[in-house]
Amino acid sequence: MPTTRAVLFDMGGTLITYRNFEQARREAMAEFASWFGLQDDMARVQAAFLRAAADVWPRYTVLPYYLHSDLGKDMRRASAANLGIDLTPELLERYQAFFAERQAAGGVDVRPGVYETLTELRARGIHVGIVSNADILQLDGMVAQAGVAPYCDSILCSEEAGSCKPDAGIYLEALRRAGCAPGEALFVGDTPDHDIAGANAVGLRSVLIHEQTELGLPRGDVRALHTIAEIPEVLGLL
Repeated sequence: MPTTRAVLFDMGGTLITYRNFEQARREAMAEFASWFGLQDDMARVQAAFLRAAADVWPRYTVLPYYLHSDLGKDMRRASAANLGIDLTPELLERYQAFFAERQAAGGVDVRPGVYETLTELRARGIHVGIVSNADILQLDGMVAQAGVAPYCDSILCSEEAGSCKPDAGIYLEALRRAGCAPGEALFVGDTPDHDIAGANAVGLRSVLIHEQTELGLPRGDVRALHTIAEIPEVLGLL
């Protein structure tokens, strides 16, 4: 087995689940519906939001870099358009603020064994890094809520890297910070078409952890070198 000098983790869907994020999303969607008298037609609202995600997401994810704030705004504009609503800039900002407030209030759902696993990795002298497709403020909030910063040697987001997974740039910057070659590092993520495809392309030893999401977005079928169900299983791959 190759020497492991670093383990790099995705954040959303990997170290934390989408459970609380999706609860905040449901609450924000209900608030949005109430503004337009659609609170009794939530099935239609839900369908409009899902269709918007399916339409907008693929246009962004082929780009080597984008801001997630721009992606979110475009999804919400498209959701409104699917309902025949012209979303004003003021209402868009109001929605963004409400969603952020609900997300902060809900906290994050850290996967079992995260703190213990990160502690053990560092005790073995292995560099622990987070590599996330997120804007700076977005990732800062997740990391603070999860309380994982003290357990990490490096934390990198796509806005800081100027590169979004699966683009190679963000992985190469993470490896530079870890001071190791691709074959000396594991990359653990939950999305085959982003985390795993990009990790494979630069020669990282990829690890897929399963995560469910309500968003209905395509996740791809790229194969990882390893597949796990829980974070502590990483220790058996070193």
